[in-house]
Amino acid sequence: MERNEIKKRIANVLTRESAAKLKLVGAVLLSWIVGAVAESFLAGVALLLVLLVPIWRTYTGNQIAHKWFRNTVSAFWIALGGFAVLIVGVSWWASVNAPKTVAVPMTPAQIREQQIQAALNRGEPQLVAYIKSSMGDPDSFELVDGRYVDGGDHITLVMTYRGRNGFNALRRESVGATFDLQGNLTSVNKIEE
Repeated sequence: MERNEIKKRIANVLTRESAAKLKLVGAVLLSWIVGAVAESFLAGVALLLVLLVPIWRTYTGNQIAHKWFRNTVSAFWIALGGFAVLIVGVSWWASVNAPKTVAVPMTPAQIREQQIQAALNRGEPQLVAYIKSSMGDPDSFELVDGRYVDGGDHITLVMTYRGRNGFNALRRESVGATFDLQGNLTSVNKIEE
């Protein structure tokens, strides 16, 4: 063999190896971009695997590129496995070291406030329906204010509202309503202002 022919073969092998490296780097970058755009790591990995097949087929005849490529693919899978182990490990560590929430017992005042709010949530719609049934224009009902007083075994709610009467005049009125602790409406009294 001539010296020039040997140089050409070495240059050809180096060129093919460089081309394989460039194509591999391009495939990795393209798969990373697709994965970022698609917001899916799996989409990027799938594209990378699809791009690796033609590179593998192109350079299987070249022993240097073939060996380098095989080592690179092995390194890729090792890195991917290491990354997966890292993610699983960090997730496990975060779940083990997460701050534990401890239920703080409620005070009697908090329990009573919760009981009153539950009764008012059940009873207030009954009072609004009662008021609307006595109005000239029920669709004009507008709640202005609502205040309650805890009476021990009952709750008194003073509700101020605005609405139109039978003569289409806008009026502001107040009523006092009594509820039991289950939220049942027991009495309604009009309050004169």
